Amino acid sequence: MPLVKKLVDGENGLLFTYGVTGSGKTYTMTGPPGGCGAGGEESVGVMPRCLDLLFNSLQGRMAHPRTFRPDRLNGFELQSEVEALAERQREFIASITASKQNKL
Repeated sequence: MPLVKKLVDGENGLLFTYGVTGSGKTYTMTGPPGGCGAGGEESVGVMPRCLDLLFNSLQGRMAHPRTFRPDRLNGFELQSEVEALAERQREFIASITASKQNKL
């Protein structure tokens, strides 16, 4: 299914059905009533097939846990909400003060 493969590669995709009432849109998308495989592997709908392919394709692309290792070139900093707000206020006050000094 090229649509799902492109989706996994980061492209956009759209899958929809269009037709008159009773033409089989729901059956085509979902398959027979009673769940996947109720009518055999061939009767499984488009959506279950797409979801199966999508999740099986993502298996090898998932990030490994704890892959970030801080070193001398990169790192991280934890900051509380209060500290972040105080820092924004200080920057705002400094920008107002600087603009007032430029007007003088």
